[in-house]
Amino acid sequence: MIPVALFGIDAEQCEEFYAELPQILLTAGADDADYEAMLYNIEGELCLEHLGIIDEWAGNSPVVWPEDIAQEILITLEVVKYPNVALLEGLLRLDEIDVPRMASWLHFLTKVYPLYDERTCAGLRKFGLTCPYEPNDIASYGVYVALIEGFKEFAPATALPEYSLPRQRLLQLGLAAWARN
Repeated sequence: MIPVALFGIDAEQCEEFYAELPQILLTAGADDADYEAMLYNIEGELCLEHLGIIDEWAGNSPVVWPEDIAQEILITLEVVKYPNVALLEGLLRLDEIDVPRMASWLHFLTKVYPLYDERTCAGLRKFGLTCPYEPNDIASYGVYVALIEGFKEFAPATALPEYSLPRQRLLQLGLAAWARN
């Protein structure tokens, strides 16, 4: 049964995608040693240093926030619960913060939120799904999270081969590669 998040999906193309996904992942970047190391690079209680490490990995410019802003960021990241992203909207008013940056933080801090990626959004659109890529709109990221979760939920056991990566990362890589086809 197709999850509600995937209503309207081209089911035939989706079955084809799942059948080809193990092969797609061989060349889609699933063996990225830097990414895999980064998964285990954040340990302990959440702090600004963690965000700096994630930003460096993601290629974001370092930012020094005043203490009150830094506390707001950390508290927001602490209280947001998967799959809800609505609480993050307030952070978008801060300079240097956009959805891809927050998605990177959440991805490595929680291991469940997907990275927000334009190519993956394009891959989702190839299935007939509405998935805009809008780096300054938290609602578009909410849609993206729901769609990736739907793909995880709908995936047959044989579609996702054994990797030491989170399932949403495997799907993200596969969808981004699918967009290029």
